[in-house]
Amino acid sequence: MPKRTTAQPKKKKNTSKSSAKTTQISPHIYEIKLVLLVLLTLVSILSLHTTMTGSLGTAIKGLYFGLFSLGAYVTPYTVFALIILWINPNLKSIKKPYTAGIVLLFIAI
Repeated sequence: MPKRTTAQPKKKKNTSKSSAKTTQISPHIYEIKLVLLVLLTLVSILSLHTTMTGSLGTAIKGLYFGLFSLGAYVTPYTVFALIILWINPNLKSIKKPYTAGIVLLFIAI
């Protein structure tokens, strides 16, 4: 009987182009999101406390007071805190407990 030699398994070639390239999020994306968030928060706060935001402010004020009654005054701050938690990549470890705490505090208010 002839001796059998064990064939070594062939190495698989990595043909996937996506695995060769890692998808990196541009550092500017976080800054753009943060600027838009600050603008949204400022418009919301101004629309709740003044009349200088026009028809957009009146619509936002009506929406907030219709949904949250007097809790509308803390809604922009709550939304701001939640979005900061969720878009900041450095806060991954505290994201869930802080989100639960902020939501419970908002419900209590």
